[in-house]
Amino acid sequence: MVQFIVSSIAEGECWEAAAFDKTYPFLHRPLVEFLMSIPFDQKLRTTETRSLMRRALKDLLPPKILNRKSKGIVGETFCRGLADQWSVLEPMLVDSRVCQRGYVNAKHFRSALDLTRHGRGQETSTLLKTISIEIWLRSLEHRHLHVRTAGRQDMSFAPLPADSRQKTATASHG
Repeated sequence: MVQFIVSSIAEGECWEAAAFDKTYPFLHRPLVEFLMSIPFDQKLRTTETRSLMRRALKDLLPPKILNRKSKGIVGETFCRGLADQWSVLEPMLVDSRVCQRGYVNAKHFRSALDLTRHGRGQETSTLLKTISIEIWLRSLEHRHLHVRTAGRQDMSFAPLPADSRQKTATASHG
């Protein structure tokens, strides 16, 4: 599924028009009504966090998980996802657009990805943003390819060379 979503975004497909329903399961009326019917003293106890949840799940979860104080490390989920989807991401990142354009140092980017997919990464948030930009750049290329093949005006997304920017600025002010 992840491979389908990533490739669809990279190819410029519009998810608004896709055959997916946008739902909000936590706003499902029977669930909201049930939660509103629970007495307040059952939901909140001054000596215990997530009291109702802990009591409801006591026979289903191991004590270590049931009694932990935190929800875990968010970056851990990203590390696992990166490792699980590495076969999908690696071919895309070998020929990375963010590195080609000089936005990211290729050697450092690859090193950070390798560390993160093995659970030792420190910059998960930055990597997630960089991968998102990579996918976005590829989607622009794909749209550009469709524009060129349709015979429309050729629009380049590459930055203008320094001397072209100066000529353009001079022409617009002169």
